[in-house]
Amino acid sequence: MTRRMLKTKVFSVEEANALLPRLRKLFEGVYRDMRTLDEMEPEIRRAAEQAERGGGGAPGGTRYLESVLRMKKRLAEVRSLGVEVKDIRKGLCDFPHRRGGRLVYLCWHLGEEKIGFWHEIQKGFGGRQAI
Repeated sequence: MTRRMLKTKVFSVEEANALLPRLRKLFEGVYRDMRTLDEMEPEIRRAAEQAERGGGGAPGGTRYLESVLRMKKRLAEVRSLGVEVKDIRKGLCDFPHRRGGRLVYLCWHLGEEKIGFWHEIQKGFGGRQAI
């Protein structure tokens, strides 16, 4: 057993479900920040190209950086809960869980009302099975 596995928070289905309101709120913030980043991408790309030629800067650079930092903070909070983020854009999260004496993942993504699936660690989302 690896050192990481010894430190892994293991969730019951009930514990994972209890975290969903908090995760929804965190991902709503992540999505707001992602919209800002997506909107600003052309401006930031132009600034990066200009920087390579000795100029640069973007009028919205501070706003962009603040969005990046907020998003990173929210995702770090999700991870600090013991939840693994698998796909930011889908709000796809895995919760370590013991099933039949082995470690698996409870699987949830934004839009699902509750935890309804699990999968083997190696199989990922495509291997989801109903609880």
